Amino acid sequence: MFEGHRMELILELLNNGSENVAEVAASVLARCCETLEHQQALADAGGLRSLVSLLAGSVKKQEAALDALAALTKHNQQLSAILIMMDQGAALSLIIRLIRDKSPRMRLLACMCLAHIGKACPAGYGQEDEVRINMLGILMKLLDEPGHVGEDAPGTTNSFIAATFPEKNYFENLLSFC
Repeated sequence: MFEGHRMELILELLNNGSENVAEVAASVLARCCETLEHQQALADAGGLRSLVSLLAGSVKKQEAALDALAALTKHNQQLSAILIMMDQGAALSLIIRLIRDKSPRMRLLACMCLAHIGKACPAGYGQEDEVRINMLGILMKLLDEPGHVGEDAPGTTNSFIAATFPEKNYFENLLSFC
């Protein structure tokens, strides 16, 4: 998947003007970026920039892009740092805004992406403390959502808490954080 012509093809599909095609391409990438080598190959080919550009698209494109960006930044300090700095922080600001979107799925995916960035990049980003406080409230509300969002929210909440409080006594630290 991440070699030669196949990479070019998936990036062409990702940059396709058709909403459905770009959405499916981003969804495929979200499921294929399991190793640091895959993540880096996609970023080197321009995939990170293409995914960030989808964040300005329709709701479906945004959701697919966030899902893929979460996969790219999972356990990847280098790509997380690049995403934080991309376009002088504009990409990160857009992801942060999406945690307040009206769509529960969008909020969950944005929180997942930010949780992965926070865990992978210990240096963090400027407004991280304020964002984390907001994310905690958002994630708690998402736990009550029906369907896939409610089912996936506990895992994202766990990742967020583990990234925020790497020590073993999460809940004591969580209480002091609030």
